[in-house]
Amino acid sequence: MARRRRSRKYLKLTNVLSDTEYESVLDQANEYLQSYLRRWQVEPDGRQTELMEWLMELVCLYQKEHQQHPRTDLPEFARFHGAPYDRLLAHVDLSTNEIDSGISLAYYSRPDIQKELARHAEERQILLHYNGPYLWGFRTQNDIVPLAFWILHRTGRWPSFHASVARYDELGQSRHDVIFEIDHETEDWRVCFNLTRPVIRLLRREGIPFRIKFSGNASAHIIIPAEVLPGERNGYHAGLYSFVRAHLKQSESLDMTFQEDPHHLLRLPYALNEFTGLASIPIPEEAFDSFSPAQARPDRVEITPNWWPIPPEVCREGQEALKEVVG
Repeated sequence: MARRRRSRKYLKLTNVLSDTEYESVLDQANEYLQSYLRRWQVEPDGRQTELMEWLMELVCLYQKEHQQHPRTDLPEFARFHGAPYDRLLAHVDLSTNEIDSGISLAYYSRPDIQKELARHAEERQILLHYNGPYLWGFRTQNDIVPLAFWILHRTGRWPSFHASVARYDELGQSRHDVIFEIDHETEDWRVCFNLTRPVIRLLRREGIPFRIKFSGNASAHIIIPAEVLPGERNGYHAGLYSFVRAHLKQSESLDMTFQEDPHHLLRLPYALNEFTGLASIPIPEEAFDSFSPAQARPDRVEITPNWWPIPPEVCREGQEALKEVVG
């Protein structure tokens, strides 16, 4: 995907990589990846994509087997299935939450995950790591795996991709999604989800369309896409936050940084959480009450079809509802 030209005025405001800098990062990322493969005595030899697909398939197969037979040894399992690269996976320990480059490689190698990441990155700035450089989306899906490894080597955390809440047109003009997150100081996701239910009920009652995704840690992200906001779209944010806060018993748990900073970042749907290794997966509205973080494990992630788009007629109805609520 070719990157669009942006206004020079806007580019001065952010640390956006130039084409040359982007290529430099990719070169370095591919060096990391080649080094990783050599470490396990695997010569890519033009078969890097094939190797990644095989690795993803083998890890998924093993994890299914491991659930039924916890004592299964991975190298033995690989050899049993005729895998020629068992040394590559000899270090994978699925019983811990430690950062594992093999699992990261397998997850980000999935074509369906790459497609979703690239699609949700369109028109957004992508942050490679905290205080690091930005991209204008991904130029191709093939960039995702090496960039993930570049992040892993730079941060020592699970590789994650964060994107701007704002989406930008070719002139640098922005429109912003509205984000609600109950950021309670707890590691118990049930607490956060219970505190989030009133927000869902409120928006549903008022007829305001929204989307939900898991943060990959404990909280849920409630997203009202910019397409739902009427007229001067960005002007509705403050009114919406005031409306929601007024209806929450524990309003102090509502993360206000999304209102205070219009250029706030949010983990991309399907990106791994850098601290937990769980994926930030979409949650269908009807599945919110039955959700479990186990669904966000890299080996269990399934794509939710048609999660993001909101039909035009539903957007129009939502706009009318917002006018009634915000005024």
